[in-house]
Amino acid sequence: MAGPYSMDLRRRVAHAYLSEGETVEQVAARFSIGTATVKRWAARVRSGEGLVPRKSPGRPREFTEKHDALLAELVGKKPDATLGELADAIADEFNRDFDAETVRVALMRLGFSRKKNGLRCGEK
Repeated sequence: MAGPYSMDLRRRVAHAYLSEGETVEQVAARFSIGTATVKRWAARVRSGEGLVPRKSPGRPREFTEKHDALLAELVGKKPDATLGELADAIADEFNRDFDAETVRVALMRLGFSRKKNGLRCGEK
C-alpha cells in the first residue's frame, strides 16, 4: 500500500490549478494524478483546510510487528508448519487468538509463499 502524496506535490498541484490557470485535466495529466484529486486539493486550499494528509480510515492492524517477528522466527524453525499450527504458536506466546487466514495474510506480507515442501521466503 502506497502512502500519501508528498506535501511538495500537493503544493505544486494546487499552485498550478489555482494560480497558473491550468485546467483540472491539464494539471492532472502534468502530475500524473486523477482529476478528482486535483479538485479535492483545490477545494481544501480554498476552504482554508490545508493540504496536510488526513489520517487513513479504518482501525489499526491487530497483527503487529511483534507478531510478524515471531511468525518469521517460527517459520524459520519449522518451515513445514501448517497455518493452524503457526496460529496456535502465536496464541500461546501472546495469549491472543488469530485465525489461519490472518496468519496467511501476514505470511504473504512478509514475503513468504506456501510450497509443497514448506514455507519459502520469496523476493519482495
